[in-house]
Amino acid sequence: MTQPEIPHHEEAQTRLFKLIELARLARYSESAAALQFMLVNQSHQLSSYLIAAFWVEDEGIVAQSGVSKIERNAPFIQWLSGVCRQLSSQAEAIRVTPDLLAEADIIEWRDALPASAIWLPLMTQEPNKAGLLIARQMPWEDHEIALLVEWFDIWSHAWTKLHAPTIHGELARGINLIRNALPDKAALKEEVQALKVGAGYFYREFIQQPRRWPDVLKCLRTKLVDKFQPVITIFKDHGLGGLSEALQDQVRAIWSDKRRRIKWIVAFVMIFPVRLSVLAPAELVPAHPAIIRVPIEGVVDEFFTNKLLRGNRYFVWI
Repeated sequence: MTQPEIPHHEEAQTRLFKLIELARLARYSESAAALQFMLVNQSHQLSSYLIAAFWVEDEGIVAQSGVSKIERNAPFIQWLSGVCRQLSSQAEAIRVTPDLLAEADIIEWRDALPASAIWLPLMTQEPNKAGLLIARQMPWEDHEIALLVEWFDIWSHAWTKLHAPTIHGELARGINLIRNALPDKAALKEEVQALKVGAGYFYREFIQQPRRWPDVLKCLRTKLVDKFQPVITIFKDHGLGGLSEALQDQVRAIWSDKRRRIKWIVAFVMIFPVRLSVLAPAELVPAHPAIIRVPIEGVVDEFFTNKLLRGNRYFVWI
């Protein structure tokens, strides 16, 4: 006996209830990891799919459906991060088509992902900084995309309010800031050449003429400030405030878990060395003692030993 087909309005009502339940869970999530896990795995309640991946700029793929931990160095994850980076230029939810990707990625897609996919960008105060890629074999219907867009908008609000950046992401962002501030190879060669010229000038004007030391030091300080001013400006404008917040979040997570808290306390205590000493009676005994008699009075200056084939010979200098 076959089950009766669910009417369309009842199916829509069921999905609406699931959306409300997911929204409630998103609002009460305690960590970014829990939110990310919910996004890629529990979105399946609204519409079926084979794979979902959440991408964040400067971090890459941070969550994937069916996977508890992301291996960032895996070839598939690196390739998928590159695909999401190409799609991050889209300002609204779209169906992924071949014209949005590079030719090499289109060939790789045929073997790595299902044919039909959609891209949902994260619309926050800083747009196009993250997005969700969902793929399956069947084509996507308009009402399914609309429901997922609404759910992703609710999830994005919870994720933004939680504001829980990862330590890896903050460090990666700092490295990228430094990398962007450094000169390229051509400029680096010019800097090296200028450094050689400056070293010669420094030797002539500073080493050979001590009276000009104050002027040379003032000039050197000015040049160093000019060279590092772009880096200083970038860190003043952008900063790494999220790193301190991420560290605070990690400390709160450790302290809220009793088992992890005890482990960290024990590990912290074991950092400090505890020196143990035992007092016991002891006596030093020579392994091969020998008595040397000297027929004259004096003080021994040096003592040498030499083992020959026919026994031990001792040489004493007085």
